[in-house]
This record gives sequence, structure tokens and C-alpha cells, in this order.
Amino acid sequence: MQNKLKKLQIFTLIITFVNIICLATMLVVFISIKNNQQVAYIFFYVSLFVFACLSLIQFFFTVQIVNQILKQKRINEIKGSSILGQDLEEAYNFGEVGLIVTDEENTVIWVSEYLENHNVDVLDRNIEEFNPQLLELYNSDDIDKIVKIVFDNRTFNVKCIKQAHLYIFKDISNEENVRNYNAEHEPVIGFIFLDNYQDISQTQDEGQTLTALTNIRKCILNFFDRQATLVKQIRNDNYMFITTRAAYDFFYNEHFKVLDDVRKCTSDGYTISIGIGLGIPEYDKLSELASNAMDVALSRGGDQVVIAPFSLPMVFVGGKTEAKVSHNKVKLRVKADSLITLIEHSSNVLVMGHKNADFDALGACFGILSICESLNKECRIFADLTNFESKTRVAFRSNLLSSEERNNITITEKNVTNYLNEQSLIVIVDCNSPSMCLNNSFINDQSKIAVIDHHRPGTDTFTNPLFSVIDTSSSSTCEILTNFISSASKKITIKSNYATFMLTGILLDTNRYRSRTSNYTYDASSTLNNFGASIERADKFLQDNYFEFQLKTKLMSKFTSPYNGVLMCVANDESDPLNPSTIASVAQQGMEISGIQLTIVIGKTDKDIKVSCRSDGYINCQFLMEKLGGGGHFRAAATSYPLDTSLDVVKNNVLKVLDDYLQQARNKEGDDEDAEEY
Repeated sequence: MQNKLKKLQIFTLIITFVNIICLATMLVVFISIKNNQQVAYIFFYVSLFVFACLSLIQFFFTVQIVNQILKQKRINEIKGSSILGQDLEEAYNFGEVGLIVTDEENTVIWVSEYLENHNVDVLDRNIEEFNPQLLELYNSDDIDKIVKIVFDNRTFNVKCIKQAHLYIFKDISNEENVRNYNAEHEPVIGFIFLDNYQDISQTQDEGQTLTALTNIRKCILNFFDRQATLVKQIRNDNYMFITTRAAYDFFYNEHFKVLDDVRKCTSDGYTISIGIGLGIPEYDKLSELASNAMDVALSRGGDQVVIAPFSLPMVFVGGKTEAKVSHNKVKLRVKADSLITLIEHSSNVLVMGHKNADFDALGACFGILSICESLNKECRIFADLTNFESKTRVAFRSNLLSSEERNNITITEKNVTNYLNEQSLIVIVDCNSPSMCLNNSFINDQSKIAVIDHHRPGTDTFTNPLFSVIDTSSSSTCEILTNFISSASKKITIKSNYATFMLTGILLDTNRYRSRTSNYTYDASSTLNNFGASIERADKFLQDNYFEFQLKTKLMSKFTSPYNGVLMCVANDESDPLNPSTIASVAQQGMEISGIQLTIVIGKTDKDIKVSCRSDGYINCQFLMEKLGGGGHFRAAATSYPLDTSLDVVKNNVLKVLDDYLQQARNKEGDDEDAEEY
């Protein structure tokens, strides 16, 4: 049909052009011979006859083409009737199914009544002009492929039968509207917890506490009332809310600014944590998800939102302030006695830290070993020295421990399966992630697990451990265990050489008491000193040799400042792989420069590309590194890339995260707390 129309257009243009030439010629000749009237009249009549003949030819040709087009259209209509039949077409209309037929050139030659009634006017147009997806569907080799298109506020699923040049349109507008309605009104349950209510209220008079609670309640209700959310207060420090997915999306897009509102509405230092469950219509499951999310939020230090979508990884929002120290002797004694009871009811104990184990991981292992030895319980440290940080490995092999003593307290992967049984207890220290622990090949769902750590947990955590203490307000795991030992109801002793390793762990994670310290840090150090810890030996363990000091100085000279207060170093010209501890140490040294709030060091190790990040407490390192697939702590975090990744690619990824998230990661209050990376 399109070809016939084109022929008609071309022929009309030719005839019109000839007529114009004839008229022009006739006018010129007529003027030139107007003195001879007889000849002029003859020429006029002849020219008029020729013009009339041409017009008749054009008329008859036009009529013929139009008849052919109408005939073709009637044929197409007959084709449509033959394809469907009157009754079948009515059935298609009832089922909200439309059809489009094209020719070999993908020009639409027939449209069913259902589509015409819904303003799908594509007759005589190429199917690609209507929607490019349809041509892609036609060219696809997948005969079962279906595409979804939207036209005139209606949604269709379209399938193509290529051999018949047939497109089948199923109107799913009603289903889409119902689906969207259900998605928007999907239930979401959350809990709100006042992080430090118990601690602050003990230091205030009743009037101050009531005023603060009233202001906080007002902030919470004002925030949620904007989206018609049901909020109920369970206790003074606990709320529950039920809302819809559409309202949740609104709150999420605002980054749950209620966290900031509560922080600003009082001057007492109150913060809140929120745990949210979504993604399933069962209210009991949603409540369980929200409760688990709340536990994670509190273990990460509070002042944040943790979202637990059903069967998906958790999402973290906020966390702009660091955890406040909230120990008391009663809580310490209860936790210590719980750990001791668990150890006493186990046949034996295996303890291990994280990959690339440092002094805090090794020192914490010695803390568990000390408890077990005091209880006359068999204990072994899982020792993979190839996965120890270099200084830790050297110290472990020093004369502080004899070779016989090392053999008696350690176990290797070769013998660990024979050592463990159903009643064995596996204690994970300085780590809360299965993927980060030294070796998880012998850990399964039936294993009895205890976790003791001071890092903020991410989405990858141990499920249902028998004992779990993740205290992000502590400077180190060695501090946690030392305070457990000193607070326990039973007398626990620590050998002097074990105490030296534990003290070294505290020195490492506090940068020799320069940061992340509290009264409990000094109490733990004093306790270890009473057990005979040598601070001179501990300090010596942490010293750099000449070549390492020279290398660190060289890397320090590579620092550049992509942003105000931010330093970045890319070690891109080192022929030998760097030690991960060297990369972390350079990042830490960069923080000693005045005016610097964040340092990032990128370097190649023998196993991967490591990115180490440090801050002074005004920027959340963990938030930034999680955007790169890593994690760690508020003041220190890290991530890694495969060894074959280009350093320039890693650098560009880091810069992009800084571009997008640096402002969100800033904490204007700059509270102080611990931090350290694996």
C-alpha cells in the first residue's frame, strides 16, 4: 500500500510539472504570434486539447491507484476477519487482547478493533515508529520473549509471532494498577529505640528527663504523621510504628531525617536507632525482621536506621555519630559470667581471629586461652601464621613464647577436624563476619559459636551465636576481654606473656592511647599491668624496622588532597607488594597532620588491592567503605579489590564515592569513639 501511494505521488508530480511546462510554452508562443490571430487561435485550441488530455490521464491514473488502495484495504479487512472471525474478535475484546498485523516491511496493514478503540492509531505506519521495542521484539531470536510497553496510560504485554507478522497485545493495565496499589500499601513494621536513655536519665533529675522525652516524642510523631503512620509508644525508650511501603519510600528518600531531628531537639545527647522489616505481608515475620534490624543497629553503635528486607541484605542509613561508652560493672559481670558458663559446659574450646590477624586478634585469643586455663578447660588457638600480620607473626615467634608452649596452645587446619566435636565451642574474636574470620571451613549450622568483637557489624554476620558481645564503644577486643576477666565472679588469671600480647593489642588499636580511649581502656591496661604485662616489650613489638620506616616516609610524600581536609595516596610505583599493615599505618600517620579529617591509602599487596581509610571522627569511614563493598569502623575502615584491578580504576571508584557520599558521611558533632579495621 505504501508503494502504491508513493507511485501516485511521483506520477502526480510528473504530470503537474509537464502541465506547468505546457502552460508556460503556450503563453510564450501565444504572445509571440498574437499578431496572427488565426494561427494563435489554432495553437490555443491545440494546447488546450493537450492540457485536457494530460489532466484526463492524471485523473484516470489517480482513480485506478485509489481503487487499488481501497481494494487492498478491503482485502486487509477480509484478512482480519479470516484471522479472527466475528465471534473470536469479540472474545479477544472481552479478554482485552489486541492484534496488529504488518507486511514484510513492518508496516502496519491491520489493527484489531480493541486497539483502535483505545486510540492505537498506527495503520500504514512502520511498527518502529509506534514503539522501537516492538521492532527489537520482531528481530529477537527468542520466540517466547515478551516486552512491556505503555501507551496512552495503558500497559500492554506484547508478544510477536514472527512468521505471521503478528503482534499480540495483552492489556494488563488493571493488573498493573492492582500491583502498584498493593506495592504502595505493602505493610512495613519498625521499632524505635532511645539509644542512651538509661545512661543519661540516671544523671538527670526527673523534670529534665520528662522534658527531653516529651520533645523526643514530639519529634518522632511529627516526622511520621506526615505520611499517616501508626506510631505507638511501648516504653519511655521504645516505640513501634506500622506504615506502608509508599510512606517508607518517602522517609527513606529523606534519609530518615528524624535521626537529626531527635539529636537537635535536646541538648542532652539523646539519639535514636530504628529497625525496619519489610518485603513480606506477614506481620509476625515483619516484626521479627525489625527486631533483628534493631539488634544490629544497637550493636553498630546506634544513631542509625537498619532496614531488613525479607531475603535481602540489610541496608544502613545514618550512623553519623560514634557509640558512647555505656559500661557498668553489673553488665560486665553478667556478660563475663555468661561466657564462663558457656565455656564450662563445652567439651573444649577453639579460638581464632580474623584474616591478616593483628595484635588485637592474637591478644584476644590469649584472653580466651587465659579464661580456659583458669577453668581447666582445654583450649587451642587456630594459628595460620601465613595469615598473620608480619609484626604479629614475628612477635608470636619471639622468645616470649617457647616453641613447646606455642605447640601446646595452637592447632593447625590439618588437625582441627579431629579436635572439634559436637560439644566444642568456637570463639571468634575481633571479628563478627564468617567471611573475615581466619578459617570458616569447619564452621557449620550445628557449630556452637561465641562472638566477641568491637567492630560495627555489616550484613555478613554469624547466625544465632550462643554468645555475642559486639561492643563498638570499646577500643579493642583485648579491652573487652580484660574487663570481663577483672569483673568475673570467678577468679581468672593471665600469664605475664599473655598479658603483654593483650596490652599490645590495646596499644595498637588506640594508637598508643592517642585516640578511642575511655576510662575502661585505662582500667584494662592497669589490670594487664598487674598481671605482669611489659609495656616496653609491647612497644617494641609495634616498632618499625628501618626499611619499613623508609617506605612509609616515601608513601607519605605521595599524599594529595582531592578535597579540603582529605588526603589520598596511591602507591602506584612500588615494584614489591606492600604489607597491609603498612598501608593502614600510612593512613593512620596521615591523620597526625593538622587540619586533616580523612585519609585514604590505596596500595597493592601480594593478595589484593587494599584501600585503607582513617578519619578523626568527623567523617564516617565505614559508611564510605561500605559503598565500595568493604566495611570496618567509624574512624577506620577498609575494602579490597582483586589483584588484577588497575590502581587507576580503584582510585576513580574511590573519588566517585567521595563525590557522591562525602557530605552524607560527615558528622558535624565529631563525637569520639573507637575505630579500627580488620
